[in-house]
Amino acid sequence: MNWQYWGQVEFSPAGNLKPHHGTMEEALATATSVPVGVPITIDVPEAGKLSVNIVGDKGEVIRDVIGGQPVKAGKYTAYWDGRDQWGFAEAPGKYHWSAYFSHGLTVRMVGFVGSSGDPPYPTDDGKGGWGGDHGLPTAVAADDSGIYFGWGGAEAQALIVKIDYTGKTLWRKSPFVPGAGTLRALASNGKYLFEVHSGAHSSLTRLNPETGLFSLFGNEIGKGGSMPFGPDATAGLTAIKAPDGSLPAEGGVNGMGRNPAPEDGTAPECIGLAATSNEVFASVYSQNIIQVLDVDSGQPTRTLACPRPRGLALDAKGSLYAVSFGTDQAPQIVRFEGVSGVAKPVLTSGLVAPVGLTVDASGQISVTDEGASQQIKTFSSDGKLIRTLGKEGGRPWAGAYDPTSYRDPSQITTDKQGGLVVAESSIPKIFDRIDAASGKTLNRWFGWPGYGIENIPDSEDPMTCITRLSPKVSRGPPLPAMARRECPMPTGCLRKQAWMKSARCSPRIFLM
Repeated sequence: MNWQYWGQVEFSPAGNLKPHHGTMEEALATATSVPVGVPITIDVPEAGKLSVNIVGDKGEVIRDVIGGQPVKAGKYTAYWDGRDQWGFAEAPGKYHWSAYFSHGLTVRMVGFVGSSGDPPYPTDDGKGGWGGDHGLPTAVAADDSGIYFGWGGAEAQALIVKIDYTGKTLWRKSPFVPGAGTLRALASNGKYLFEVHSGAHSSLTRLNPETGLFSLFGNEIGKGGSMPFGPDATAGLTAIKAPDGSLPAEGGVNGMGRNPAPEDGTAPECIGLAATSNEVFASVYSQNIIQVLDVDSGQPTRTLACPRPRGLALDAKGSLYAVSFGTDQAPQIVRFEGVSGVAKPVLTSGLVAPVGLTVDASGQISVTDEGASQQIKTFSSDGKLIRTLGKEGGRPWAGAYDPTSYRDPSQITTDKQGGLVVAESSIPKIFDRIDAASGKTLNRWFGWPGYGIENIPDSEDPMTCITRLSPKVSRGPPLPAMARRECPMPTGCLRKQAWMKSARCSPRIFLM
């Protein structure tokens, strides 16, 4: 016996000793408690839940004697000991009791605003809900297995969402990505999904497209999973201002910066990404280069010279296309034959402030054009304008939602079923899927209008939405004012929605 153990020990010549006391079950079975207080007897009609309150002469609740306790049908007696809910004795006076009987509360989904998830709320399997409760839509990618959506930032929701071509969510992840910056670009080569976080610094991350889980470069912990690229920014970078009038005056909505930044060309450094089976291509805006990195190691291997590169894309023949646009560079689209050599201009006119581009199987080039344009433009392989989608100037910040217009169309990609998938870097955080042949909108996914704003369907009329306004979207208590707006909106569709400006609330508030 260990010396720390002590007490009385009795030895017996035989085993199977009887205990000196009964078991805990026996003690509990014989335990009785004498009720204290005034009896309150209630005739319970059937099995359910019972609540009993003690009420003062002014109608105030003094004590919750019973709160939602399961009971059986028949007589039920509760007792009040004359004390309030904090245990203090009440003064002599007139009191009465009130009881509430129910079968308990049940939850029924009547509507959900601000999420295109299926279902729109988080679920245990991680597939319910949507993404980007912090940041704006910034990136899209597609491969044979599905479509990827990326947001600049997420907290309660997810940074990247993958769906299949039927619209079913496959996974939602916010992978651990070391380093500073915001998610700016996505690209898939089928084997891996690549992601770039970029501000003044840029880093490349590799994910498993089947699961969304982190995939270490080299499959070894020591080789890391997030590879930095681009210039050493410790001494600072030269801010490059875009031409006057090329970008809208709004610098952000609800505290969320636009993509790319309206004035500083160095933030973000990289908003373009493309990948083959062997190499990853990432734009480095301030250095006039496209950085090429090895797919397996993540290490930079070579560079391609390109003035002010933005969006990147590969065509079916394996040539690399790039948006080239900056203060000292008129907007144009260039091509690298066989992802090497010297950039050759493909488009030199018809663009205002291009950001992203994609090339479909037929060689047609689709470009997201911001600034005074706010349109999606499609050109033939030889540079002739074929089609323009959206109204010039774009969707207004305030007023009725216009489904025929765009606001800050950013990254764009071609999927494997003839669709153009576009990320609009503005609230209400829309991703569009457009038929590449006809220009018709096939799908439109949307997310939270801005961090900290609530959109709640009226339980009596789900077609009416209640939006709570707050003086500061991400900080401070909400205002008591409630705004109501009729919302004849079928499931999965944005229609007849509106924006609202409040004199008490500087951010733009999205009402559905």
